[in-house]
Amino acid sequence: MLIICFAAMLLVHETVAETQSVEKAIRFDIEENANFAFNDIATMGHKNYKDVNSFTDFYSWLRLGFASIYLPRSSSISEGSTLPSAALSVRDMSEMPYLNFNRKIGPVKLVKEVAQAGTCPNTESTTRTCYAAGTDFVIHPTEFDMAFTSFEEDTSANGTVWLSLVEDINAQIDAMERSGWLGADTRRWKITFVTYNADFDMLTSTDIHFVLSRSGRIWKEISFMSLMLSPYGNLWGLVWEILFFGSITTIFIEELLEIFRGVCTRSSDGKFRCRCGYFLMDYFTVWNVVDWCSIIVAYTLLGMWINRCLMVASLQNDLNGLKTACADVNDRDLCKDLTELVMKSAADTGEVSASTSLVSSFYPFCILLRLFKTFSLQPRLAVVTRTLWMSFADLVHFGIIFFSVFVTYVFMAMGFFGRTVEGYSDFGISFITLFRSLMGDADFVAMEDQVGRAIAGVFHISFMLCMLLILLNMLIAIIMDVYGETKRSAQFSDPVWDDITDFFRRWYHARKGDRVSLSEAKDTFMAYLEEKAEEEVEVQVEGAPELQNKKSIFVELEESEEIVTVNDLMKKVPKMSQEQAEHSIFEAVKWFEKNADMEVPTVEVLRGVRQLQLKFGCQTKLHHSSTSVLILDEASGSGPPRSEAESESAAREEKKDSLVQAALGPGLRSLVSDSLHRVELEGGLSVRAKKMLTQLLDTAQTILEEEGVERRL
Repeated sequence: MLIICFAAMLLVHETVAETQSVEKAIRFDIEENANFAFNDIATMGHKNYKDVNSFTDFYSWLRLGFASIYLPRSSSISEGSTLPSAALSVRDMSEMPYLNFNRKIGPVKLVKEVAQAGTCPNTESTTRTCYAAGTDFVIHPTEFDMAFTSFEEDTSANGTVWLSLVEDINAQIDAMERSGWLGADTRRWKITFVTYNADFDMLTSTDIHFVLSRSGRIWKEISFMSLMLSPYGNLWGLVWEILFFGSITTIFIEELLEIFRGVCTRSSDGKFRCRCGYFLMDYFTVWNVVDWCSIIVAYTLLGMWINRCLMVASLQNDLNGLKTACADVNDRDLCKDLTELVMKSAADTGEVSASTSLVSSFYPFCILLRLFKTFSLQPRLAVVTRTLWMSFADLVHFGIIFFSVFVTYVFMAMGFFGRTVEGYSDFGISFITLFRSLMGDADFVAMEDQVGRAIAGVFHISFMLCMLLILLNMLIAIIMDVYGETKRSAQFSDPVWDDITDFFRRWYHARKGDRVSLSEAKDTFMAYLEEKAEEEVEVQVEGAPELQNKKSIFVELEESEEIVTVNDLMKKVPKMSQEQAEHSIFEAVKWFEKNADMEVPTVEVLRGVRQLQLKFGCQTKLHHSSTSVLILDEASGSGPPRSEAESESAAREEKKDSLVQAALGPGLRSLVSDSLHRVELEGGLSVRAKKMLTQLLDTAQTILEEEGVERRL
C-alpha cells in the first residue's frame, strides 16, 4: 500500500513525460537550428553551438544562430518562396512564442565568471599571467555538473548583458566583441532565458553553458530547471498525498505506542513498571531503525514539498508583476530588474524542486527495506534476506580480495589508457568505467588505440578471466551455498497464505477480546522477568563472592532453558486464557520442530528411550552375534498379559535361537574394543567417535542394570 501511494503521488507531481518533452524540444532546437558559418548565398549554416571553439565563434553563433531562433526580427518564409520577409513590429517581437507554444518571459541574460590571477607553477618558464584554480573540468562535464556547480557572477558594470526581445541586438554584440567581454581571464559564461508552456503549465529556465578549460578547449552543455506552477492542478495528487502521509503517520503512531508499551508495562500485580534499559536493548534492531528512517525521510520530504509550493506561489506573483512591467516599452530598466528577480527566483525554486525530486527518488529504497522487513517475518519470503545475512561474514572477506584485485586493475587502466580515453582520466571515473567493462560495456577500440592491440588484449583478457570468470563466479558460489541451506531450512515452513490467515484470525480475536495480542503478551512476560530479577537482586547476600546485578540476572532469566507449562504461561501473562496458552505452546513446539536444526547427542537419545521404557514397561533381550541388531519388543501393557505357561514357552523358544544370549559385559566390550582398534588402524575412526561409542556402551549398560529391560543385539 505504501509503495503504491508513493508511486502514484510521485507520478502525478513530477510529470516526467511532459518535462522531458519540453526540455528535449528546446535542446533539439538549439542544437540543430541555431546554426552559423553560412555559405556564400546564406542558405545553410554548417556549424552549431557544439562547434563554438573560440570567442569569435561564440559571437558568430550568438548573432546568426541563437538570435535567429529566439530573437527573430523578421517573419520567416519558406525557401524558394516569392513572398517578401516582413519586419516584425515591437508587439509581435515581444509576444511571438518560442517553438509555437512557449511564451518568452523577459529578455535574455548573458553572464560570466571571471578567474582571479594566480601564480604559475613554474615562473621561470613563462611570462604570461596564470590564474588561480577554480571550477575547471579536465573532461567533458555533464548536465548535472553544469547545473549544480556554483557560478560566481561577475558583478562589474560589464559583467552582465541583457538582450532585449524588441531591440536590435547586433549593436550589443558588436560592443561586447569590441570591449573584449570574453578574454583569457573568463572561466565560464552562460546564456539564460525563461519560457512558460501554458499547455503543460510548466515554467522552464534554460541555461546554455560555455566553460573555458585551462587547456584551451571550450566545453558546451545545456541544462534546464523545470517546474509546474500549479502543483495541485490534478486533485488526484492531493488524494495520494493524504493516503501516503496518512500511512506514514500511522506507522509513526504505532512506533510511539510500541515504545510506550515497552517502557511502561503493567506487571502481574497490576502496577505499571518502567523498563527503559531492557526495552532499548530489544527495540533498537535493524528493522526498527529502518522504520524510523522511512518516517524521518518521509516527513523531510513533506517539509521540502511545502517549501517548494510556497516558493512557486511567490514566483507566480513575480511573474504577474513582470508581465505588467515588460508590457510598457518605455520602462526597460524595471523590466530588466524584474526579469533578473524572476530568473533568480526560478533558479532557486528549480534547485529546491530538483532536491525534492532527488530525495523522492531515493525514498523507494526505504520502502524496499520495509518490504524486506515484512518478508523477514515469513520464512519462505525471508530466504533472500537470511541468505545475505548468513553469508555476510564470507562476503566481507571476499569483498576485501575482490576490491584489492579490482583497484589494482583500475590503476593499471589509468596507466595504460588514461592519456587518450576520457573514461580512465582519473581514479573515480576509471573505477566506474572498469566496472562497466566487467558488466560487458567495454570500449576495446579506444583501448587499443592507446597502447596497441597486444597490450590492450592482454589487459582485457586477464581482467575478464580474473574478475569475471573466477572472482564473480566465486561470489555466486558463496551466495548459492548459503542459499541452499536457507532454502532447506524454510521448506517445511507454512506458506504465506497460511500466515496471512493466522494474522487475520489473531487480529479478529484480539479485537473481540478473546485473546491477548502477541506483542502485549511479550511485554507482560518481559515485565514478569524484570520483576523476578529485582526479587533475586534483593535476596542476594551482601559481600557474596559472585554478586550479580539486575541486568545480568535478567539476561539469565531471558535465556533460561526452563520448560514453560500452560500454568506458568497463564501465571506470567494473567490476561491469557487457558485455550490461548495451550494453543501458543503447541504452535511454539511445532515451530521449533520445523525450524530447529540441531544434532541430538546419543546419550540424550538413550535417555529418551529409557523414559519411554519406564512409561510403557518395555522389556528387551540381549543376544550376542556377529551382527548387532536392536529390536524393541511390544510393551507388556499394550496387549493381553502372558500366562506363566506362555512365558515359559517363549523362554524355551529363545534358548533354541541360534544367537547366544549374553549380557553386556566384558565379552561384548572386548568385541567392541577389537573393532575399534581395527578401525583405528585403518584410520577411519576419530577420537570423538570413539568417545561417543564409549558413552553409548556405558549408557546401555546402565539401562540394562537399572531397568531390567531386554534388547536384542
